[in-house]
Amino acid sequence: QPERAGTFGFGKYRVEAYQDTVELKGIAWRRLDFSGALLEHLRFSGCDIDDCVFDNAKCEDWRLWRCVVSDCSFAGANLRSSALGPAPKGHQNIYRRVNFTRTNLLNSSYLSAVLDNCLFQNAKLRKVHFGGSVFTDCQFIGLLYEVEFYRTAFNCPQCPPNEMLRVDFSRAQLRWVEFRGLDLDSVRFPEDDAHIIITPYVERLERVLAAVRSRSDPNGRLLTALFENMRKWTGPNQRRGMLNKFDLVEAVGEEETQRLLPLLVG
Repeated sequence: QPERAGTFGFGKYRVEAYQDTVELKGIAWRRLDFSGALLEHLRFSGCDIDDCVFDNAKCEDWRLWRCVVSDCSFAGANLRSSALGPAPKGHQNIYRRVNFTRTNLLNSSYLSAVLDNCLFQNAKLRKVHFGGSVFTDCQFIGLLYEVEFYRTAFNCPQCPPNEMLRVDFSRAQLRWVEFRGLDLDSVRFPEDDAHIIITPYVERLERVLAAVRSRSDPNGRLLTALFENMRKWTGPNQRRGMLNKFDLVEAVGEEETQRLLPLLVG
């Protein structure tokens, strides 16, 4: 195991430095079983990881650059605080057919990665910002809380845009989840009464804003800020959007929410 070399403060952030970390460069792993293994603080550069099992493994603080991970399982693994989506000069990590069932992804970081046919089932996705990661044919099941998806990666013009093609949230619970700059045409939204499907999206947002912008009470100001933020991040051709009813109840209460619903869906 690497040893902690020290802790350093940068404003409100704390950085822990480790020495004697294991670095893997240009290697290929095929059909290896690391179930339950202790694999913390590994660094991968230009690696190909194929058909490997990391179920219930401790993979905290991984760093991957320009890697391809395909047909692998991280069921029950701990990938907390891992850098899974750095994209130096636009060279993204690629994840194909990866199983992230019950995977701990708290504090994992992304500028942009490619995720194709991946499963996120009851993974720990709280305050995870996927940046401009490109999702195609992925499925999310279970709770996502304060998760962000962007169309473009910040300060990475070489990275392709995220179109969220055929991403399935039908069995997910989306709490304070944001889709920024995305059209969401082929996204499958959750199918329950808690999630409000808004269409036509821009027109309904404008209707709500027209009703709340003139208000000076706390709820009016909060709703104005909330819906102005949603309007700001509307996709260029977005026709459909989604809002969790319980997010509104948490923000402004049940009565206010009931007054707003006809403006959103009526």
